[in-house]
Amino acid sequence: MAIRLNLSPGAFACDESEKPLPEADPATMVDQLRDALAFQEQCKAEAAEFLQFYFTPDGSIHTSEMAEWLEKKGALDRWFFVHLIEIAGQKFVEQAHSAHKAEIARAKNAAARAWVLEHWLGRADKKQSKASFGRQFAHLVKINFDASVAPETIYRDWLKGQ
Repeated sequence: MAIRLNLSPGAFACDESEKPLPEADPATMVDQLRDALAFQEQCKAEAAEFLQFYFTPDGSIHTSEMAEWLEKKGALDRWFFVHLIEIAGQKFVEQAHSAHKAEIARAKNAAARAWVLEHWLGRADKKQSKASFGRQFAHLVKINFDASVAPETIYRDWLKGQ
């Protein structure tokens, strides 16, 4: 059965030969479509709710909460699983993309970062603060490596743990 947008009056759907199906009640079919869409949204919301236990801000997976949620929910429709896979896939792609971008940024600045760290470890004034060093070397990185880096990035990230 195909649904057409411009049908003859009184017809809501056509069969494969494009003959109107007069027995189809347009109001009932529209109500059924609305119900189906609402059910889809409910399944999608439930999948997102469930996945909050998997994609946590701290990166841990809360399996006990997942089990409790499943126990309370009972039977789940197949559309829950369709949305679960869809949302999880989107999250994994987002995470992979973010990790990829971070890796590119690290690789792009690797030489400058190693140079800064070498100078930090070999500096004459061992009492110099990281913030002061970062302000001094941000300009030198721009000159020597043609890379813009904020002083805060140098002292907060590049010199972290030193």
